Amino acid sequence: MENVFYIGAYWRNRKEDIDRVTEKVILFIDQLRGFVASWYLPGKSRADSLEKKLFVDFDIVKGHLLKSIKSRDLDNLGYAKFGYSFSAWSGEDDEKSYSFSIRAGAESKSVVNHCVLHLPYDKKVLKDVLQIDEIKKMMRSFITIWDPDEALLQSNDLRDSMGTGIRIGWVNYYQPGMHLKLSSCFVADSIENFGKLVYLENFVDYPVDEATRILYSLKGK
Repeated sequence: MENVFYIGAYWRNRKEDIDRVTEKVILFIDQLRGFVASWYLPGKSRADSLEKKLFVDFDIVKGHLLKSIKSRDLDNLGYAKFGYSFSAWSGEDDEKSYSFSIRAGAESKSVVNHCVLHLPYDKKVLKDVLQIDEIKKMMRSFITIWDPDEALLQSNDLRDSMGTGIRIGWVNYYQPGMHLKLSSCFVADSIENFGKLVYLENFVDYPVDEATRILYSLKGK
């Protein structure tokens, strides 16, 4: 099984109307333009999906979001209790493709709003993507658009090594006001008007078991 890296942002109980969610989805896609030129909607097969190129237009994106809910779940002001969903992928071969999924606008305590971007797992492509400046650029987009409770760059192997229920990744976002007492191996970068990104310097060089031991010190922060 390939070790897949992904960036995830998560937040709870935030009521947002359809127009606001549409604006944020479009802004998110626009911020990824330097990495992905075109997006495609899910289909019954790969070939079917490649026939469904996404045109990033307000009314088109809004229409796809509306299709993600039942009509009875939408109120007269454009709010949906369980939020709106949207997903797309970049259309390349699996190992070179990006894909994302979004749920936003949910006010139900049983639903976690999220935006998750899966990165390519082709080693050559991934090496370029995992440059810390590129990751910080992407994560800043996640944070400034979605204002999440938490966000992180994660990989399958680190997630499994950390254990069930521990959401600590290679790069982690902490909201303003959180007290962080960090060892010298960590870097903390502030994001203006938001919180901080915390990560291990040269994190791509760390074996997973060693990274797990060090990163575990962030548990409970």
